[in-house]
Amino acid sequence: MYTLARTQDGKVYGWGQQINDDGYNDDTLVPREVPGLSAVEIACGGSHCMAVANDGKVLVWENSVGNLEISGLLLPPMLSKTQNAKADELTTLRLRADSMCTERDSKKAELARLRGGNVENMSMQELEVLHDEQKEASRRVMEKKLQRQAEERVATKNKSFVCPISFDLMKDPVVASDGFTYERGKIEEWIQRHDSPGNSRLPFHPSLARSPTTNALLPNPTLTPNRTLKSAIAEQIEATVKELCSDRNDAEVGVKRQRVAAGWGAWWKKLTHESHDEGKS
Repeated sequence: MYTLARTQDGKVYGWGQQINDDGYNDDTLVPREVPGLSAVEIACGGSHCMAVANDGKVLVWENSVGNLEISGLLLPPMLSKTQNAKADELTTLRLRADSMCTERDSKKAELARLRGGNVENMSMQELEVLHDEQKEASRRVMEKKLQRQAEERVATKNKSFVCPISFDLMKDPVVASDGFTYERGKIEEWIQRHDSPGNSRLPFHPSLARSPTTNALLPNPTLTPNRTLKSAIAEQIEATVKELCSDRNDAEVGVKRQRVAAGWGAWWKKLTHESHDEGKS
C-alpha cells in the first residue's frame, strides 16, 4: 500500500510499500518529499502517482522509484485544458469585453465623423468623400426606418403573423406539434425551458413541455418550417415598404409644390405692390 499527501503550501510527500530498483520491497514509513514538485491536486494508485502542478501540467510517475524522483512526464492536452479552463474562460471574457469597448469607441468615432465633427481640418477631397458617405448613410437609415415601419404596420394588421410567445412579427415561423406557428427561437427556448433533460418522461408523452397556446402536453418537440407563412410575411412587408415610399414621395412632392406656390405668391404680391406704387406716382 502506498500513500501520497500534499501540504497547504503545495509540497508533496509519499510513503508506504513500494518496489525498489532491485525488485525487493522497500517500505517507507517516514514521509519523503517528492523533489521539485509544487502541486494543487494529487492522486495515488497501486503503481503510479499523479499530480497537477501549479503551472497546470499533469505529472505521472511510478511508485517503483525508491527515492521518489519523478521518472516520467506526461502532458495530456485534455487534462491541461481542463486545469486551465477557468483561466481560458476569463481570458476569453476579457478579450470579448475589450472587443466590445473597441467596437463601441469605433462606432462613436465614425458617428462623430459623419456628423462633421472635424470639418474645419478637412481638405476639399475629404469633404467630398464625407458628403458622399453622409448621403449613403442617410439612404441606408431611411431604408431601415421604412423597413421597421412596414414591419410594425404588418404586425398590427395581421395578428396571424405575430408569434404567440413574444408577440413580435415572425421572421422564421415554424409549426410545433400542437399545430400552432411560432417564431423558431422562441418556441425552441420554450421547449428547452419546460422540458429539461433531467425530467422524467411519461411513456405516452415523448415531451413534457406544454403548448404555449393550449397548455396541453406537446406530443413531440418536432418543429416544421412554415414556408408559406414566411413568404406571405415577406410579401406583405415588401408591399408595405412600397406603399410607405409612395406616401413619402407624395408628401415630398406636396411640400415642394407648397414651396413653389409660396414663392410664386410672394413674387406676384411683390410685383403687384410695385405696380400699385408706380400707378400712384
